[in-house]
Amino acid sequence: MDEDIPDAERCVKCGHRASINCHLCEDAPVYQDDEPSELVYCGDQCLEEHLPIHAAACELRRKRMALDRAAYILRDLFLQFRKVLFGAPVIGTEITDNELRLIVDVASRPLTPWYHAWPDYLLSTETSYRRGALSTNQCNSAVSFCSPLFHLVFEDLVKEKEIFVLELTPTRNTRLYFPDGTAVQSEGGRPWHTIIVVTLDNEERWVIDLTGNQFGFKDYFVPEQKYMSDHGCTVVNGPYPYSDNMMHDLDHDHFSPDQVGYEMYKQRCTHERAGRTYLEKYLFRELCREESPYYLKSLVSIDNDWAAKHAQLVSHIYQCMKLFLSFADGKLDPSDINREDSDDESYHDENHDGENHDGENHDGENHHDEDHHDEDHHDEDHRDEDNHDENNHDENHQDENHNDENHHDENQG
Repeated sequence: MDEDIPDAERCVKCGHRASINCHLCEDAPVYQDDEPSELVYCGDQCLEEHLPIHAAACELRRKRMALDRAAYILRDLFLQFRKVLFGAPVIGTEITDNELRLIVDVASRPLTPWYHAWPDYLLSTETSYRRGALSTNQCNSAVSFCSPLFHLVFEDLVKEKEIFVLELTPTRNTRLYFPDGTAVQSEGGRPWHTIIVVTLDNEERWVIDLTGNQFGFKDYFVPEQKYMSDHGCTVVNGPYPYSDNMMHDLDHDHFSPDQVGYEMYKQRCTHERAGRTYLEKYLFRELCREESPYYLKSLVSIDNDWAAKHAQLVSHIYQCMKLFLSFADGKLDPSDINREDSDDESYHDENHDGENHDGENHDGENHHDEDHHDEDHHDEDHRDEDNHDENNHDENHQDENHNDENHHDENQG
């Protein structure tokens, strides 16, 4: 055995220099800092001989990979939805060392009850910043929006799904400003943020953060202990069971009728609900049928072609919601929103081009790369930012019986 070989390059079976790894679980997220990122072997023989020992760990690592991939897909689906139904008339952005500023101009683009689409020319090449902008004040909306699909794909992978509301320390804030430089909302204390925590059969606990980019977070699937430590988190509310109702945040809002802007807020909720209803039909047809090429349970499995399928799916979601806006711009026609399947099929056929509409490259590449560029997927540098919910008022993700513990707050993301 060559003593000069680093442990990371040493065959785990015989100790000689390694040249291959276990292709079934390579690049799996690690749960402990001292856990190897991959198992390496000097050749196929050692790999096959070590397989009985490695089998249980390999299965666990593959489960983590499926969870990571599912969280990634669900986050991107929500952001494509929000890209078309964005909450504010943004006309520009400014990036500073610790803040992403979204410039809104209600004079040139009046704040109507109908949501605005995100301008394609803004942050078109800055993937992380664009995700941060689209995630702003959306933590509750994202958790509710993704819940039906989340329950579908995660039911066989985890034994428990919970919601927590945290107070955390931001690293990069995302805030709305008027053109004159005045902040839309005054800066409060540490922001509140809603996350999902899943528990595996072996008691591993992982955070799934669908909207962490608004805080500068690059990871969306992180061991709970690491997430809480890295971001200085304090639990404010929870845990609560994770509802499977896509409209949960809209059904349990706490915007009082005597508050200024209540009528417009309710109209905007009508627009939001219509958009989700419209998209839900497409999502369940494409992601919940086993015969679909985008069947979610298959999409998260070990498949070299998954990135291309993901890019096509993201493109379809974007086109689907643009079609929604084409007849919901200033008015809503329920007969249009509830169109027949034949209309949806025509949309699907016309837009099956796989074009990526989020300024990202998923053409078979590792899906962590565009978030981290030259950083590791599970970098130590997870950060938080301010999260003021102006447009969605951060509905409560708990049952109405918990009204006295409401985590709907002006400072919640």
